[in-house]
Amino acid sequence: MNPPFQHAEAHLAAAFGALAAGGRLVAILPARFRDVLLFPRLLGDGAHVARHLVLAPAIIALAGVSTQTVLVQIEKRPLVRSPLSAGLMSSLTDLRACAQGLADDRPASSEPCEAAPAPSAFSTAARCVKRAAPAAPAPSSFKPPLPGSALDFSIIEPAPNEACGQSTIYARYQASRIAIEAASPHSCDLVETMSMASVAMPEPQYAPCLPKRIVSRGILSAAQLEAIVYAGQAHSRHIPGFYELSEDGCDLMPREEGEAYRYGFFLADGTGVGKGRTVAGIIMDNLCQGRRKALWISESAALIEDARRDWCDLGGRPHDIIDLRSFNADANLADRKGIFFATYATLRNQGSATRRSRLEQVLEALGEAFDGVIVFDESHAMGSATEIEGFIGKGQASLTGLTGLRLQNALPDARVVYASATGASHVHNIAYATRLGLWGCAQTPFDTRQSCLATIDAGGAAALELLVRELKGRGLFVSRALSYEGVEYEPLEHAFTPEDTDLWDSWSEAWTIIHNGLERALQACGITTPDGETQSSSAKAAARSAFESTKLRFFGHLLQSIQAPTLIDACERDIEAGLAPVVQVTSTNEAVLARRLDKLDGTSVDQLEFTPKEYVIDYLERAFPVAQFEPVYGTDGSVVDARPAVDNEGQRLISPTAQRSRDELLTKLHLMPNCLGALDQLVFHFGPARLAECTGRSRRIIKTDQGQAIDTRGTGANTHEARRFMDGQAELLVFSDAGGTGRSYHASNTARNRKRRVHYLIEPGWRANKALQGLGRSHRNNQACAPLFRVVTTDLAGQKRFASTISQRLETLGAFTKGDRRSAGEELFSPLDNLSGPLAMGAYGAWVQQLANSKSCVSAERFQSLTGLTVIMEEGGVVADLPPITRWLNRLLALPVAMQNAIFGEFYDLLEGACDLAASEGRLDRSIAELSADRAVEVERHTLPTDPEGFNDAYVSVIETMRTPSRIQFDQAVPRGLDIVGHFIERSSGRPVMTYQPRMAAGLDGHAYPVVTCVTPTSRYHTAEANLLGRLDPCAAERCETAWSAFLAQPVEPINERHFLLHGSCLHLWRGLPSDDVAVRRVSLDTGTTLIGRLLSPEQVERFCSISSRPSVAMVRSALRNFGATVRTSCGLRIIRTRHMDRPCIEIVGFDRRQSAFWTNLGAELVIHNYTPRLIVQETSIPAFV
Repeated sequence: MNPPFQHAEAHLAAAFGALAAGGRLVAILPARFRDVLLFPRLLGDGAHVARHLVLAPAIIALAGVSTQTVLVQIEKRPLVRSPLSAGLMSSLTDLRACAQGLADDRPASSEPCEAAPAPSAFSTAARCVKRAAPAAPAPSSFKPPLPGSALDFSIIEPAPNEACGQSTIYARYQASRIAIEAASPHSCDLVETMSMASVAMPEPQYAPCLPKRIVSRGILSAAQLEAIVYAGQAHSRHIPGFYELSEDGCDLMPREEGEAYRYGFFLADGTGVGKGRTVAGIIMDNLCQGRRKALWISESAALIEDARRDWCDLGGRPHDIIDLRSFNADANLADRKGIFFATYATLRNQGSATRRSRLEQVLEALGEAFDGVIVFDESHAMGSATEIEGFIGKGQASLTGLTGLRLQNALPDARVVYASATGASHVHNIAYATRLGLWGCAQTPFDTRQSCLATIDAGGAAALELLVRELKGRGLFVSRALSYEGVEYEPLEHAFTPEDTDLWDSWSEAWTIIHNGLERALQACGITTPDGETQSSSAKAAARSAFESTKLRFFGHLLQSIQAPTLIDACERDIEAGLAPVVQVTSTNEAVLARRLDKLDGTSVDQLEFTPKEYVIDYLERAFPVAQFEPVYGTDGSVVDARPAVDNEGQRLISPTAQRSRDELLTKLHLMPNCLGALDQLVFHFGPARLAECTGRSRRIIKTDQGQAIDTRGTGANTHEARRFMDGQAELLVFSDAGGTGRSYHASNTARNRKRRVHYLIEPGWRANKALQGLGRSHRNNQACAPLFRVVTTDLAGQKRFASTISQRLETLGAFTKGDRRSAGEELFSPLDNLSGPLAMGAYGAWVQQLANSKSCVSAERFQSLTGLTVIMEEGGVVADLPPITRWLNRLLALPVAMQNAIFGEFYDLLEGACDLAASEGRLDRSIAELSADRAVEVERHTLPTDPEGFNDAYVSVIETMRTPSRIQFDQAVPRGLDIVGHFIERSSGRPVMTYQPRMAAGLDGHAYPVVTCVTPTSRYHTAEANLLGRLDPCAAERCETAWSAFLAQPVEPINERHFLLHGSCLHLWRGLPSDDVAVRRVSLDTGTTLIGRLLSPEQVERFCSISSRPSVAMVRSALRNFGATVRTSCGLRIIRTRHMDRPCIEIVGFDRRQSAFWTNLGAELVIHNYTPRLIVQETSIPAFV
């Protein structure tokens, strides 16, 4: 027999049960049956293993098999000798030799044969023997392989962080609060982001119950055991409050008579750390404590083999994991014990009138009082669990996300585990994590899910960073990753050739023609009127949405097609250099190819076209508006809507004018030049022998000596192709999402192909989690060498549109899963690639203002004609509501090359100026920044009210920093090649200033203004020209140089500053702080301790505590001298910096005039200015007066 490998245990047991005494069973089985002792455990003592052969993958590789296979001969008789195992069969010759032993050599049965029935007069049908169906195997006993015992560990104090190499992002991972006796270190170095490493986990009170050999033999490493400890710790507590299910089961409402819900745990370890084995350990812990049921949900049905592998590694049995797909939805599984395995697709399967839903089946199987483990593996699949407000409207919640919420809410006592290295690529995608206790009632940090998501969304990635650090401090979240030491990053840019430019421009013109044809068709169909009024807004929106989405998809494919030759050349050079290229793609053009093959109708394959041009043809044939509409009139006779027109038979009427316009467009389109997709270019160039393809395509076109041919790929093709690459038979590999989940393409020490991988990201796609998972395919555990990552781009400015989306989502993803937004991009993208922030919005508005003022490279009329965007009103002003920047970027991508490069050049000049200015003013929210200081001292710490849940304390620390300013020589002040704009003397301090590099910058209000770079003997900063008015006096270059030299000759005074930092477990205190001003800073104290928290203003500090310490004299003087600050004293005076008689000084404001003699006796100078007495203190006397 050759049973389905996923259900081999059940089939094997059923077949063996049907054997008579002395019967023989020969079976082909998966690799997990390599252990001959597995058969007696599965089938009982009456199973005698007579032959046991392990077949190497090469023997049946042509069938698409890439793993070892077992061929076994089992006889139903008492054991008479030890099982005979021939070991590994590496060739057909070995197999043939051993197969001779499978001849029927059993002794004849001593039992009498049953006599054949005598013929009778009954019909043939009645004489047929009706064999009884084999009985289904009895449910196996689900029990631990060995008795469990409490894990022995001790509590330790957190150790200082150790940077990982030269990285400023990562620190070497080390357990912060526990040391596990006899635990083995992880098999490779692990890292944690610096921001996460600075947070200590709480002291656990929970000890898992596990078989001792799991620890003693190093089956689970210390890092994995730590996660199991904290998962159990989280599961031993309940979220504050009591809750009642909403009517749809998706929300929980606080009710005194409701249920208490157990905390969950988030396992956010990166690819290759071993999340699967950690999850198996959590289930094993609960099994050893008597919980006989668990639910394991994953993204793909194929991952059940990975789950069984991880479970068996811990001593479990393969059939302990029950595939839910083996049963129909009406099967009653309440009496079954084991680990139910389901995919998200299976779980969201809705019921019907005749069949219940899968969710109902699962809830019945687990029971209302279920307190076992529910694992949401690849939990990011539940993203979009709530509606998201977008530019076009509300995005619908996903069915997967809603099903996940209903499952969690229906079982309040379940022990939930979220496992994902890519938990959230958008803030709203954490809505599924209800068991983290972030929202629910007055005792949780936020009252509702909506308020939590809105607050974090407003705070941006910085708020997400604080959130995950807080979750780790609560013991609800761990996130470790493989060390990135040895990993290198290098972009690969394709420069547009004249031929590329001509191709792009021709398609840009074609889309302009299609756009104009669309507008005419909308009028011809009656959807719009000749004077521009809309009669059916829904039909118009649908038509334009289909047009714009197809256009964006097409130009994305065109970009990949254009840059493919450079990628191919780079791959050839890599192969010559002894490297192994791995190419990650998103689009495979499978749908287009399938439609073309289905319409082949005897046409030669050589004449088949399957380029991205087919997307446009499909759009014109399927989505271009040709249906006639008729107006719908209201009671007052006005047109209120339009509806499709039908004839007497109810058939839709077609507009002849629109149909004729579409046919003309199709004719022109067929004459346009082709552009073969990047994946097909790779296949055509390297051929199937050199290239291994792991994608979801079932058919592809390949080149042969006779021309083009159709190559059909079986279900096991990806496995076979991956094995060819890992064995070194294929020189390079290309994979898509379908070939990326759960697979490894790294330079494994166990593979023959140990060449260094060069990972090309030619198409990140729109899903950040998929892009990041793809990068984890070539960088994994136990590898001979780390990979080189290369992002493939072009010099086309519009490509920033694609980098922007993935950069923004990777930033959010890194902030949530790693606690540092820089970690997910792994240095592949620049912060300027994110074109969705407030600075980019301001630059967009400023560029439109330039367009309205005729200061752009294109006229407003031509821009609006080419893009179809209305940004300028008829009277010349900017429209009140600009189109979203994403739509503007989409339209720019389709412009001719020269025009879009020029427009992007203007836009980027404005954006870079705004970024420089924001960086100088401390408004550039890029990451958790280091508080720059040569020395940092914590002078005061206040312990704030503890979280009601009793997690770690929250603190406000007063930190004083000191840094020595840099000294800049006059002749090195301005970089070479840049012209000096002017020389000045600062009025308040007499400090010399030079300005250079004037440019325009965009404000957040969308208006542009001039910006310059200023340099002084000790600093360099960017500022608006308007800020210099009244502050600087122009002077000659010679005077500036003399003042510069005099300034440098003076002793350097350190810059002293005072900061207020909110840190620790402070999530419950967020309610009282604004969400739009989140500045996160890392401070390294003189004691070696690192603090990370949110900076507070003096006014915000007063909400939490009273500061008793006073700033030092040096601190006040530095604030006056370097920052122009106003210092307020406890007695109500204000000290400001000014100039008197052209000399720097300070002025005491608000003094009691009756006490002027007191101040003058100290040495202050009383002067009358504009009939007002002023109290002036000269520079030399400032310390004494302060």
